[in-house]
Amino acid sequence: MSLHVAPWSQEGLRESNNLRFEELRETNAELSSLQASSYLTRKDLDQARKDMATMNVQLKESNTKVLILSKRVNDLQDALGLMSSEGSRISSKVVSRNAPQ
Repeated sequence: MSLHVAPWSQEGLRESNNLRFEELRETNAELSSLQASSYLTRKDLDQARKDMATMNVQLKESNTKVLILSKRVNDLQDALGLMSSEGSRISSKVVSRNAPQ
């Protein structure tokens, strides 16, 4: 028993195959486009992560510098406070020595 397909049926199969082939080609084109877009997005994300890591390092370095400068300012304020209290003690001694007795 041989399988014989009617000519009109073969034409229908060809059209169906052509339609499916065209749909598959469009789907592949969309997939390729999405893969390219995904790759570029991933690449941008990787660069953003690297930039963020660099900024975090710079922020930590800046915070360290601010902390060091704050300690220096406190030291200078303490030194000025000591100098002014020493100066007031010295000037009060000078005034009391020069006062009439």
